Amino acid sequence: SEIAAALDRVKTLCGLEPDGDRLIRNLSKGYQQRVGIAQAIIHNPRVIILDEPTNGLDPNQIIEIRNLIRTLGKHHGVILSTHILPEVQSVCDRVVILNRGRQVYMERLAQMNDQESGMLTIRLERSPGEAAVTELEGVIGVTALGANRFSLRLTGSCSIAGLAKQIVQRNWGLQELVPEKQNLEQIFYRLTTAGEQNG
Repeated sequence: SEIAAALDRVKTLCGLEPDGDRLIRNLSKGYQQRVGIAQAIIHNPRVIILDEPTNGLDPNQIIEIRNLIRTLGKHHGVILSTHILPEVQSVCDRVVILNRGRQVYMERLAQMNDQESGMLTIRLERSPGEAAVTELEGVIGVTALGANRFSLRLTGSCSIAGLAKQIVQRNWGLQELVPEKQNLEQIFYRLTTAGEQNG
């Protein structure tokens, strides 16, 4: 029958074949999550909404559920609601951040990963000291990472090429200049605390 075929399909997809006849309350938390996902997809919806699907799972179960979400994403639209940002980065293609019920960010993960954070690391042959590096135009913060390495926080208008030119002109022996990429946690923090810091 159609119902039996649908049950077999979701049991296979969700890895529930060996435990398909057990009571849900007797299953582990990971298998209970799988049952919940199976219930959500049995009617083959176009979009699946999953709320904190790995909450309370052990590391092996988290990996299995993430793999299941990736598989589901090949045939369904999957909306993942979670505060576990590394999970988003591991399974999602697109990120939407809501703050107080309003959308404040939407981007494809690949494009987000290409955005620079306004931070970079430099390595110099001759260290002028942290105070001298702070005086570079466009630099608003410096952290020494060792004798000749510094992490720089830049103004939004600071040109990396212009910064490199300043360092070369000072004859500090620029050996390395590496822009840091933004990660989802940095973006989330910036967007969800901006109003709190300003008002």
